[in-house]
Amino acid sequence: GEIVKETFKEVVYSLGQGVKSAVANEKIIPGGVEYADKPSRFDEALAKTRANDPAAIELWEKVMKECDSGQARKIFKQHALFHAAESASGAGNFAKAADYLNAMLTEYPESMYFLEGFNMLADNFLASGKPDQAIDAAKKASAKAKDAGMPEAKLYELDLIKCRALEAMKKV
Repeated sequence: GEIVKETFKEVVYSLGQGVKSAVANEKIIPGGVEYADKPSRFDEALAKTRANDPAAIELWEKVMKECDSGQARKIFKQHALFHAAESASGAGNFAKAADYLNAMLTEYPESMYFLEGFNMLADNFLASGKPDQAIDAAKKASAKAKDAGMPEAKLYELDLIKCRALEAMKKV
């Protein structure tokens, strides 16, 4: 089938005209989804991200442009935004990482990287010495997650963001 939507809840796929099905995210092994029609630079960009090579950022930017122009399926853009943020964060460019994450969480409000995205956003704020912004991000994440129907057990992970920020502010 062809994946048509990926959220923190499920991966929805089409088996043909008018036939859709879904698999709950907790049943999917991390890295267990293989995409047959990835954008041309996707694998190279992912390898560079995993190697902590800042050159990955430029490749992810090209993947995003392919998605925006219709050369690649739009579904790959959330991956590109998340991994570009990973690369920017690894390179110490916290502001750029935050820009990518905010774009991802705006364009894909129920992103499959929802928890990871808000955690990385908080990490970038903490690394930038802005724990108050990490707390704001955690509050925003909690509100969005509740509205989207995230399971309560996952909401506690968002509370940990606030705890880390309060600890950084010496408010234990």
